[in-house]
Amino acid sequence: MKLGDHVSAPFPIYNRMPQGSLLSPILLALYTALLLNLASTWVHHDLTLYVDDGTIFVTSATTSAATNSAITGYEIALKWL
Repeated sequence: MKLGDHVSAPFPIYNRMPQGSLLSPILLALYTALLLNLASTWVHHDLTLYVDDGTIFVTSATTSAATNSAITGYEIALKWL
């Protein structure tokens, strides 16, 4: 992830499903449901997922606070993975 001057360290991906598998959408929904439930408790930031893409949306009065909030959300999601 890159946000401004912040670049996260690379990390391995251990779980995957072959592209086009009929099970992919079902397994993805089951796998990410708990993460989306966790993100629903966040204040002033939100996690949105679509297929295999995710975005953290943040609102704040200052750019610095928004950046810190986005990084915090990212770290929570990464720890969950």
